[in-house]
Amino acid sequence: MDSNQIEQAFLETNYIAEIENNPIVLKIGEIPKDLIQRFPQIKTWAFITAWNPLPDILTKSENDIRNNQLKVQLKEQGFNFYPGVGISKNEDWSEDSFFIENIELETANHISFKYGQLAFLYGDKVKGNQLIFTKNI
Repeated sequence: MDSNQIEQAFLETNYIAEIENNPIVLKIGEIPKDLIQRFPQIKTWAFITAWNPLPDILTKSENDIRNNQLKVQLKEQGFNFYPGVGISKNEDWSEDSFFIENIELETANHISFKYGQLAFLYGDKVKGNQLIFTKNI
């Protein structure tokens, strides 16, 4: 996959957050009105996984271990977060993830970088869901 194909895959992915037993579908480039109306306390958010640090494709058990490490980190940092899953447009792959509420962009980038992610979804009530390419800060 070249960089344009990778970016297109991110843009076409459905990011599904299970917030308080309510599935919320997030799409890059959209303002998630359902999320904003149902959960007004959430001002900013990120959707991050520890699965498959590019270019590596790991086994499910390896990915589960990595996501558990991410879960422990989020708990230690005091974030409210919920399980999620990113599912490709044609549903031929998915990655377990976390929806993290009220997180700063810089912190989300740091976490994404730590787990070897090329990019992540970041959003706020004004700009909506954005595709952010992880930077080494």
